[in-house]
Amino acid sequence: MRKRLYALPLMLAMLSPGAFAEVIDLSSWTANGNVISSSSGAILSTTKNHNYSTASYGGTTGSTLSTVLELVAGSVISFDWNFTTSDYSPYNDFALFIIGDEATTLADVLSLGNTPATTRSTGWQSFSYTVETTGSSAVTFVASNALDKKFQSTLQVSNLTVSAVPEPQTYALLGIGVIGLLLSLRARRQGATPA
Repeated sequence: MRKRLYALPLMLAMLSPGAFAEVIDLSSWTANGNVISSSSGAILSTTKNHNYSTASYGGTTGSTLSTVLELVAGSVISFDWNFTTSDYSPYNDFALFIIGDEATTLADVLSLGNTPATTRSTGWQSFSYTVETTGSSAVTFVASNALDKKFQSTLQVSNLTVSAVPEPQTYALLGIGVIGLLLSLRARRQGATPA
């Protein structure tokens, strides 16, 4: 019975909210252009019959998916993504991940090779970003045409999570649990029952 009591703080630490990543529901984000979103993922397309301007991101037309998240410094934003395009140089369609004022190019036409009228894909990739500042941050995904709007490019996003930074009490519970387990193992090796 006492061995179970030693393990209890460890189990509580593992079950505390700060120990898990929070899955973000993309269906509640603001969508512009041709976007299909659900609780687990989204598809942003540069379909030529949609004329949402992406000029502020360096493109011509495309789609965006954005929201504002309350983030804690040290937490990690992670997601899986896939970029597909049929365009070619100099029409360097692209996909971006933007947090605050920091934009990261996930992929573009040139990174996939310049093969006119051939559909190419990055395949599913994983991305993670460590948050530097606590507070509200705008988070945006962009799929954009560049210089024209003739061929389609698509950004797929899934499994977006934000891992919380463990709170001090989580570390304390984890430490107590580890000490309890060590004492239990020591007592077992000595053939005694823990006090």
